[in-house]
Amino acid sequence: FGATAYLLTGKHEYNWEYRLDSLSILNYQTQQFIEDKYLGFGAKIGLAIQMNENIGLGMTVDGPVTLNIEENSSFTDNLDGTPYEETKYIEYDVRKPFVFAAGIITRFNNISIAADIDYSDWGQLSYGDNLEMEKENINIKKYYKEAFRIRAGGEYTFPVTGLSLRAGIFSDPLPYQDEFQNKTSSGYSFGARLLV
Repeated sequence: FGATAYLLTGKHEYNWEYRLDSLSILNYQTQQFIEDKYLGFGAKIGLAIQMNENIGLGMTVDGPVTLNIEENSSFTDNLDGTPYEETKYIEYDVRKPFVFAAGIITRFNNISIAADIDYSDWGQLSYGDNLEMEKENINIKKYYKEAFRIRAGGEYTFPVTGLSLRAGIFSDPLPYQDEFQNKTSSGYSFGARLLV
């Protein structure tokens, strides 16, 4: 059994710029710069059980995390030589939902196979501590849904040589309602290990 507490902090900066010159009839330029600073706390608990010499099970619960976000932004535009500038500061919270996960590993001779699945209801994502941002909570419940992420992999170790080959697959669906968007990220990986 184990537990982890963690601190989330960081900064994200991004900007976009748009220019239009329509045959010298209309000249329009706009630029926006946004800087977000994050601070949040989270916790996870987990349990691992070795059922026998060949099979192990594990489970984790990742608690909800509330991120406090401080956002500074500046917006400038220029329409036919008339400049306009606006700066803005907002602060709000984003609450990330629970994540429940379970996994299994099996080992037989030189082969190891593992799989895990995690579940989260992204419709529980929400904004807080800012009335304007909280209006978006209706859209979150409308467009977001629960999602199951699945991963599996295996490894074979060649005796005496110290060489192992491994491969894995994953499926990570986007948590959007079907009528809005329904795409799944999936992929595979291959690898090798050599004990020197």
